[in-house]
Parts: sequence; C-alpha cells; structure tokens
Amino acid sequence: MLNWGQQRGGEDRFVTLVLPHLDALHYAAMRLTKEASSAEDLVQETFLRAYRALHQLSQEDSCRAWLVKIMTNIWLNQRHKRGREGLAVDIDELDLSSAEVAPWSHQLTPEEPERAVSRKQFCEDLDQALHQLPEAYRIVVMLADVEGFSYKEVAETLQCPIGTVMSRLYRARQLLRKALWVHARRSPQGPAPHP
Repeated sequence: MLNWGQQRGGEDRFVTLVLPHLDALHYAAMRLTKEASSAEDLVQETFLRAYRALHQLSQEDSCRAWLVKIMTNIWLNQRHKRGREGLAVDIDELDLSSAEVAPWSHQLTPEEPERAVSRKQFCEDLDQALHQLPEAYRIVVMLADVEGFSYKEVAETLQCPIGTVMSRLYRARQLLRKALWVHARRSPQGPAPHP
C-alpha cells in the first residue's frame, strides 16, 4: 500500500503528464463514440485506467500516444462486448456543430472569408470521404494520421501486423485522394496533378 507521500507524488505526476491531454482525448472520444455522454464516459474510464497504470508509463514524452492507445483499446473492447449488432457506431459519422468543435479548435487568428469557406467545404468533403471508408481503414487513418501514431504503435493498438497497418493506410489514403480530387478541382488554388 502506498503511503500518503507516494500517493501524492503519483497524483502530481498524473496531473502534470495526463491532464494536459484532456481536450485531445475528449475530441478523439467524440469521434469514436459520436455521443457526448459516451465520450465523457470513455474519457473517464481512460483516465481511471491511466491513473492506475501510470507506473507503467516509461516514456513520458509519449504520454498522449499511451492515453489514446488505452482509450482505443477500451472502445474496441466495448464494441466487441456489444457484438455485431452494436457495430453501427462509426467513428466518422460524427457531425459536430461549430460550438462543439470550438473548444478543441487550434485556429486562433481569423481567416479570410474565401479561405474559411474553402476550409469548411474541405472539412465536409473529408468527413464524407472518411465516412465512406471501410471501418478497418478509418481506424488506421484516425490513429496514424489524426493522432500521429507510428505504424508500430497502430499495429500494437489494433493487435495486427505492421504490414497490415501499412497496406490499410496506403489503400485508405488512395481512396481519400480519389474522393477529395473533387475538392481540389473546386479549390481557388487549382487542382494538384491527378494521381
């Protein structure tokens, strides 16, 4: 059993390492669960497990990746428990209002109206393209491209070979490129060369 000093040290470490990632985890949980209350429950369970296992975190600079891995595993386990009929939850079907996205937005300076419209349209096109991806591709894109996991970390999180991660990510990116070509043609900057 920990004495008070050891427990306090663990709490301080938790506050210093884990709490700064609250907003990012909440945003990712919203993408996974699609419901505010479910996202809050997922983040709470993630923080609880992280607190209990904080002694296992060996590389403090990879804390965010560690937390997202915990959260992804919790989410995958919950989905597995619900069975196939519960698989209607889709990480990219989430339509967040501007008010819901604002707390996690990193855009601090106002942008030109034309650019804002183009960015908004691109985000809508990207959400639609992600929605059309098979789930196995979406989760790999989310972990690798959105959360910044290495291929090895994605493979460990999803418990599949690294080659599978690489091929799914390649195929997902190809599908996204084709789907987003329409946006590139509409863009005021003009399209990039077609793949």
